[in-house]
Formats: sequence, structure tokens, C-alpha cells
Amino acid sequence: MSYPPFEIPLENLISFKKKLVFYAAGFEVYSLLLSNNYDDEIEEGRPLYNKYELVAGLGAKRILSINSGNAFEELSGFHKEKPSWLFGYMGYDLKNETEKILSENEDRIGLDDMFFFEPEVLILVQGNKIQITSEVHNPEMVWEEITNAEIKESPKQSIELIPKISQEKYLEVVEKLRQHIIEGDIYEINFCQEFFAEDVSIDAEDLFLKLIEVSPNPFSALLKTKAAYIISSSMERFMKKVESKLISQPIKGTIKRTGNKEEDAALQHQLFNDEKERAENVMIVDLVRNDLAKSCKTGSVKVEELFGIYPFSQVFQMISTVVGELREEINWVDAIR
Repeated sequence: MSYPPFEIPLENLISFKKKLVFYAAGFEVYSLLLSNNYDDEIEEGRPLYNKYELVAGLGAKRILSINSGNAFEELSGFHKEKPSWLFGYMGYDLKNETEKILSENEDRIGLDDMFFFEPEVLILVQGNKIQITSEVHNPEMVWEEITNAEIKESPKQSIELIPKISQEKYLEVVEKLRQHIIEGDIYEINFCQEFFAEDVSIDAEDLFLKLIEVSPNPFSALLKTKAAYIISSSMERFMKKVESKLISQPIKGTIKRTGNKEEDAALQHQLFNDEKERAENVMIVDLVRNDLAKSCKTGSVKVEELFGIYPFSQVFQMISTVVGELREEINWVDAIR
């Protein structure tokens, strides 16, 4: 069932979003995606390609949860079986289906490499209009329950995050990587490590709201599976499909914001003209162009914007926009792969 959009005053939207987060907590599986008021165009002619302020999928009619091996084909079949909205995640080790690479790192979390679900309730927010669609629940009842939901706040607690690699071991690995660069084995590394806490109880919904209050970014997400929560607040779009147009907006280049107008203008100028950041940005743009060319019509892949400097709550980022037209025989799953 789908009702005409519900409307609320824009000043009540923040409260609605908070209530929705706690209402969603009553479902075993859900996903919330927020744009945090990053409009479609940050300036005239510089599109962010954000259509919705919020997209939510609550409850699961059906679930696909699978490890690397044949996951992309399974996802394609899952969608073809019943074309619909799907929410979920793709894990890093899906790379094993696309490259001859094998990771043997310890996995302390144990999530499947891919998880998608078709929601029982779909909620779309554009401006002050809220569309609720469901074949399982009465949209008017859902609207009533959200607007009457209680906003809870958990007491503050101190959590110690423990690095998985000691400082001594970390520096030792960095030195080995530097040597590999000198020897020409590799030319760029993203060396990461895990920080973790054990035997800690947290309220994921409250933590998510605190995160987006401190760091409101256009790709913020809270996903609950039957096994775990995933919380994210990102500035980077991996890929979006609008009809046959593919859009990717890679980021390379970051500098702080101070809140002082003159200082920030100088920092933006510094970032825009930084040779190292430009070189890295061009490198990732070339990589994205190459990847999109595998799925797009010949000659359609273009750099829509190069070295765009975009403001976020705490930093400026150098973002480039690469677009292309998807070939008719390629579906969205193949484009992601």
C-alpha cells in the first residue's frame, strides 16, 4: 500500500528522523540512509546527485546473505526474481570474485561478505514530504507509530579502543613498505589496522545519532542485520545509477576547516593547488575512468568535474566526478562488480 506523502514542517524534520531511528529499532533487520541536508547542488552547476534526504527500509520480506564465491550472480538472480528496492552491504572479500587475490587476515567479526534484503516498509523523505509504502504494514499506522516514538538518550560512557597492531610492530611494517616502494615493487599503499573494544554494551541507535550530530555527512548509514550493526558517516560516493547514467565521485585530498572565513578560503586554495593531492586525485580518477569503461558505452566516460573542493562539517575534500552511460546488456550488479 502507498498513501499520498505525509507532510511536516521542515523545522520538525530533525525530530522525525530521530524518532524514525528509534522506531526502526523494533525491527530485526533495517537500513537507514541519510544525506544530512546536503542538497542536490552544492553550488549552481556542481551536482551532488542527492535525490533524497532519507531512505529507509524496515523489516525483511526476504534476505540474501552469502560469502564470496558466486555472490554477484546470486545478487543478480535475487533481484531478477522480484525487482524491488534492496538494502545491504558488500564486504571487502568480494574482491576474491574479481581479482586473483586472497586475504588471510583474521576475521574477528564474522559477517557474510554480502547481505541484502527487500524491506517490508519503504520510507522516502524529500524536503518536507514523507512517502511510506508497504504491502505488510498500514502506512498510516507506521506514520502514527513513528511520530509517537520515544527519543531515548543513553548515558555517556568511556570506551577504550585498542589497536590490533602495537606501535612497535606498526612502525616496523611501515619501514618494510617504504623499502618496497624504494625497490619499485609497489607505488602506493593504504595501510590500515583495526581498533576494537571488547565486552562493551552500547545503544547503536543512540550512537548513530551522536555520530551524525558531530559529523553529518551525505552518506550516513545505520544498518542492522540479524547478526550485527554497521554504522557509517562517509563523504564519498562509490557509485550511483540514474537511469543509464553511472556516477562515481572519488576523493583524494583533505584539509581541515577552522570556521574562520578568511582562513578557510586560504586552506581551500592551498588544497586545490597541492601537487601531491592533485597527483593522487588524478590517479584515482584514471582508475575510475578505466573501471567505468568496462561497463559503459564507448566514448561516454567523462570527467564531469576535476579537483572540486567541497566543504564538510570538519574538513574540505578534493572530489572529482566521473560519469558514463551504461551499456544496455550490462546490469547494475555487473556495473558494481
